[in-house]
Amino acid sequence: MKPPVLCVDTTASASLYASIVFNIFSALIHNYPTLLLSRALIGICVGLNGNVAKLLMSEGASSPRVSKQAVSITSIVFTLGAGWVAVVGYFLIEPMGWRIFLVSTSIPLIIPCIALVHFCSRFDRENLIMENLSHAPELFSSIKQKIDHIPQADVIAFHKDKKIEDDDENTVLIRKEEITDLTSRTIKASLFGAINFVQGHGSILLLPSLISYGNEQGTGGDQECAGLIHGTQYLIIALISGGANTFGRICGFILIPRLPFKILQPILAVLLASCYGFLLLNTGPIWMEIIMAIIKIGYSMMVLEGWLLMADTTYFGTETIDRYSAIAIANAYVGSTLGTALAIFLEPHTAVLCTCVISVVQILVVWSMMKIR
Repeated sequence: MKPPVLCVDTTASASLYASIVFNIFSALIHNYPTLLLSRALIGICVGLNGNVAKLLMSEGASSPRVSKQAVSITSIVFTLGAGWVAVVGYFLIEPMGWRIFLVSTSIPLIIPCIALVHFCSRFDRENLIMENLSHAPELFSSIKQKIDHIPQADVIAFHKDKKIEDDDENTVLIRKEEITDLTSRTIKASLFGAINFVQGHGSILLLPSLISYGNEQGTGGDQECAGLIHGTQYLIIALISGGANTFGRICGFILIPRLPFKILQPILAVLLASCYGFLLLNTGPIWMEIIMAIIKIGYSMMVLEGWLLMADTTYFGTETIDRYSAIAIANAYVGSTLGTALAIFLEPHTAVLCTCVISVVQILVVWSMMKIR
């Protein structure tokens, strides 16, 4: 794999250090425009870190199976953090104040990440396999037998132009992933991730908007502050956003290795489109919260597939994953912006309708990816 222009270790370290600075900066300032600027800078750090984290795992894993497990576990832990801070915030943000809460919940958790980047050595996958093979010459013949069926055009000599020879002086060849339709694959991965982020990230603000709209309708809009969220509704939002999200990632971790893409992902795509359709029926607050929890679970299972996709060398190619995966991830975050904008600027049911239409498009995107995945 060709290294990117900037070393992924350096990029990861820079994004983590900058996150600390910008968190402290946002906690110290006292005006709204500067607060927005600091949060935007933190968003840039999150984007940088999201790109390089998957690349680090893809490069450092000793096998595709280990890479998938690492990405899946990282996705689950990421969601646990989001759920943990939401629930803790419900109980502590009022007595502590948002500034102290922001610093005390973010910076202590960033420090171990920085230590890991600095002190945990990166693995060169080719050299690691080379070393293992050099200590196990008895495996050469069995490896050769397993790859004899691979066409000559699809194999290369292992570790650049160097050849590995067994006791019988037979050359052992290792397959190299080379993809010819990268543009098409990147577009499909971008659409898959972007629409998934419209559904998931958009629901973070869509849920409070629907609850607020229900409060206003329930009181007829006559009482002062009728549409405001209050009491246990904050905890409900935290549990749906964090708890259902975590449950969905765990379900994805279990089901994705056992069910092929062409079965699981179409089911999830249809489920999410149907759930947004049901939200248009004004089913009441309890059913609305249940449906939003189902949406979160379905989104979490699909986004885990997206994480795995972005770190998959068989999809993007061994030599090109660093560039094309980064492009797909960046395009996916456009969906996050769109989903958030729909929830903020549109009336709740109009936002639901738009998201429902976009979710139907996701069914077509998944169908177009079934042969590749």
